[in-house]
Amino acid sequence: MVTYGKLKYGGKLWESTINNVARKPYLLVPFYQGLKKAGAGSKVLLYNNTFDSLKALWNNDNRVINKTNRLKYLSNLCGPYTNYLYPRYVRGKIFAVKTGINDITRFVFLDSISESIICTPGRYNNTRVSVGNNYIAWEEVQPDIRWQQVSYSIIKLYNYNTGHLSTLDRKTRLFSPALSPGEDSVLAVRENENYRSSLIICRISDQKEVWSKEFPLETLISYPVWIDRKTIGFIQTDTSGKSIHLLDIQNYVDRNIFNCGFENITNLSAKDGYIYFSYDKELARNIYRLNLSTLIVKRLTNSEYGADFANPDPVQNKLLFSDYTANGYRIAELPLRKNMGINDSLITEYHYAWADTLSRRAGFNIQTTQIRNIQYDSSRYRRLSHALYLHSWTPFYFDMGLPVFIQVLHYCHRIN
Repeated sequence: MVTYGKLKYGGKLWESTINNVARKPYLLVPFYQGLKKAGAGSKVLLYNNTFDSLKALWNNDNRVINKTNRLKYLSNLCGPYTNYLYPRYVRGKIFAVKTGINDITRFVFLDSISESIICTPGRYNNTRVSVGNNYIAWEEVQPDIRWQQVSYSIIKLYNYNTGHLSTLDRKTRLFSPALSPGEDSVLAVRENENYRSSLIICRISDQKEVWSKEFPLETLISYPVWIDRKTIGFIQTDTSGKSIHLLDIQNYVDRNIFNCGFENITNLSAKDGYIYFSYDKELARNIYRLNLSTLIVKRLTNSEYGADFANPDPVQNKLLFSDYTANGYRIAELPLRKNMGINDSLITEYHYAWADTLSRRAGFNIQTTQIRNIQYDSSRYRRLSHALYLHSWTPFYFDMGLPVFIQVLHYCHRIN
């Protein structure tokens, strides 16, 4: 609605409307008066006009979409909105992360007729899960016991065979775990307090770090995967955008094999000489495959609303992924063929017309503007010399997440 208002009535629409609210708060409906004065009418009229225009835009874009052929859904969505994420074949069943609005997040097994809970994670934010035949590995947020604004990211391991739940390490900032082919170690991303990314390998048996590589300050690493016992792949984000890299862990040789610039790629997985990933190149997110021998990239799915979390299964020669619907992500299955897909070079990058128009009109665009790098000096904070600052005088600590008057009442109650 904000974008449509700017395109239809000019950039001053919202500025003048908000100014009307600030200058004439005594009116019963100052926001409505501001919209009407600017020519936009009421909020209801603006809403209806916005979505009428979006409907025409989306219908025009959707004409070119032909839904993926031979797609088979393996999860039935009934009732409230539910997502099935990170699907994978394990022990003749399908593993998935189940989330929804009527239950907390669960790790589940599904088959054709039933669904069973494996375990329930703690403070887990639906981030990447690595699943093997013996372990599940995922990351959880662990708050600091003493300091409210301090938290850690730890890796949890669940053993199918014993039902034992363990923590790989404590007071760490580890992300995006990936179990090794033999499930004897875990590959993960580590962030230190200076915001530098590292790739590390930890042995599961004794939880010791056996390998690591640190990257430059302006480089972020995500979604590492094992290509084989000697090579790993990962997504690198730096000042030139996103790219997929291969790293020889013995010789520390790093090679860029696919650069997508500032388009988004995510959720890497690898199997039998291919890397699978999700790519936001078109109107909807789709799953692509990169051939490590030829470096040719092909699109495998053509989802109407978005496909993600690809997991190939070479034994069954199928690709499992999550396909988005109005009721949530459903598990879908697609037969894998050697020469399937459309070459990335033949696919036109999608441009959102409204965003492009606003970008051309904007005087400042952060993607194209060179911002000067300023180094600010830091110094130690000394409590005694700052004790005379009037703005700091208060008899108790303020929690910025709670209304001040509630904290004052609570403090007065404690005094009484």
